[in-house]
Amino acid sequence: MGALIELKNIGYSYHNLAGETDAIKDVSFQVEEGEFVALVGASGCGKSTLLSIIAGLLAPETGTIVVNNPDGSLHYPRVGYMLQHDHLFEWRTIYQNVTLGLEIHHALTKERTDYVKQLLSDYGLESFQDKRPSELSGGMKQRAALIRTLILKPDLLLLDEPTKGLDSFFKRQLAGLLRRLMTEEGVTIVMVSHDVEFCAEYADSVSMFFDGQLLTTNTPRRFFAQNSFYTTAANRMSRHLFPQAVTAEDVVTLMKENQLT
Repeated sequence: MGALIELKNIGYSYHNLAGETDAIKDVSFQVEEGEFVALVGASGCGKSTLLSIIAGLLAPETGTIVVNNPDGSLHYPRVGYMLQHDHLFEWRTIYQNVTLGLEIHHALTKERTDYVKQLLSDYGLESFQDKRPSELSGGMKQRAALIRTLILKPDLLLLDEPTKGLDSFFKRQLAGLLRRLMTEEGVTIVMVSHDVEFCAEYADSVSMFFDGQLLTTNTPRRFFAQNSFYTTAANRMSRHLFPQAVTAEDVVTLMKENQLT
């Protein structure tokens, strides 16, 4: 597979009366078709801005974006973008919120509504579909926002802090769903996250941003094992024994192999 999206020398600044703030500085970045890419870094370093540029919500001031569709066409991939905040409408029920995109696209078919019901059930919201957003917890609203993004079946899925507010059970549910989307439907995923444990366990590659610049990209194992500051709890606690372990599963496996249990 080749690169689905290529960003070449992208630059972007925010402007106000006091001047301008550079958010993205000469970033070159590509996402392979069918890949799960995680973007990590401190708050305010440009990750979400880059996601908005990929989504087409912001136009870069410098640089170009190249799309390489597998069928050779020039159209932009169908994008699903889940923002940091749920943006659910209080005057609509949860079911009406998650089906809003289908309404707009006149796509409320039986197949799609069955898919909605399945996702509501999978994410523990089936009995809350007639509730208003204010009646749900933060994590439940996050799940509803995720379902709203997924039901349009995008080619390119952009996720901004999708695990925020999710407990470990629903994080595993999310990971399983994302993996199915990739393997069964060929969806490409770019995720911004501070959840290093989730990135280490499920992403294909991890890219580090700092002050609007892309510093490094590597596989999760190499990225977190070679990082003394930005790494996982499992790696911090076990690196004196197993320097390459980055997940709890890695540690358990290595302990068994070395008969330390």
